[in-house]
Amino acid sequence: MKKGNDEYYVIIGDDEKLKKKVEELTRKYKISEFDKKIIYSDTVSPQLIIQELQFLPVFSEKRLVIVKNIEAIKKSEWKIILDYLKNPYPHVCLILTGKSVEVPVSEDELFQEDLFSYEKEKTLEEEIFSSIYKDFSSKDFFNLLSEYLLKKERGFVFVIAAVEHLLRRKVIKGERKDIVKKFMTLHQLDFYLKTGRISPEKGLEVFLFYLFS
Repeated sequence: MKKGNDEYYVIIGDDEKLKKKVEELTRKYKISEFDKKIIYSDTVSPQLIIQELQFLPVFSEKRLVIVKNIEAIKKSEWKIILDYLKNPYPHVCLILTGKSVEVPVSEDELFQEDLFSYEKEKTLEEEIFSSIYKDFSSKDFFNLLSEYLLKKERGFVFVIAAVEHLLRRKVIKGERKDIVKKFMTLHQLDFYLKTGRISPEKGLEVFLFYLFS
């Protein structure tokens, strides 16, 4: 099963299909080995799996995270993963794979394309990422992020991912001025937020002011 723009796949009992999908995503997003991660769900809890997905790619357009042995995830533990699949991070390609799967919905439902479909009305998250590819002005993009921060729907993880995509878009378009410095500042901010050195509200406000000034 595929969701959205390669946000996640579920591959059951097919190692050859898994291998081909990994190769396909690696080529498509030029994913470096550094930005690939394999997690074994029989040794890592679902909570830690979701935490791992928060990290941004360093050398690639997206990260590739492969969660193996999902048959080890208990039916009662699937809620946090299903909640994530309803609204996955755009900077991650997630592959869930194993011999079987036991979830609080039927296997037929899990493989329905529309199980986790978005509402017809575009969400603010989708609008923000669409603006990156529609040549919105920095002011318009800043206003969208500010609106998002006020709602605090997803916290700093989404905002940092959106800003990183904007910076990568600027590089593709040939803009080089201060981009490396801004990338370094972005990843430093990401680290400080995740380690609790600064609060999400203050950290994001300061960085957004710097980025769009």
